[in-house]
Amino acid sequence: MLCSPDPLSNIRPIIYASKPPTRPSANSPYSASEFPSSSGDAKLDNMELEWRLRRERVDLANHRFWAANNIAFNAQLDHRLSLLPPASDPPTPEDIRRKEDCLTQFYADWQMANQERQIRWVREWWREIWEGLRIQTRLCVMRAFRR
Repeated sequence: MLCSPDPLSNIRPIIYASKPPTRPSANSPYSASEFPSSSGDAKLDNMELEWRLRRERVDLANHRFWAANNIAFNAQLDHRLSLLPPASDPPTPEDIRRKEDCLTQFYADWQMANQERQIRWVREWWREIWEGLRIQTRLCVMRAFRR
């Protein structure tokens, strides 16, 4: 399920469904699913847990990166715009040109200053995505052989 975009990261948080709860047996306070019937089941359960936790961790790290990035971007943009002389009311063509020049220079400066950090993050994020896909593929194969 997707939520509305986060105001800081502009990323739509994902709410993952968890496994449906199992009802305990009337004869036992424990659920039979708490105790896997074979080592293959235990391995499959552990891999499913690893995959779910990894997926949530990667999504949270992505959200944190972009939230921090956007906070820094907006703070620096506000600072840069505060250095401009106050615009007249209504703004003159000179005021508009000055602001556009300021924004153009800011965007170029921001891109140059943050390009390497963003490239590192995107590479790390893709590495995590591919590792998650590898685990998910192994899960699918294990489930297929389990049947």
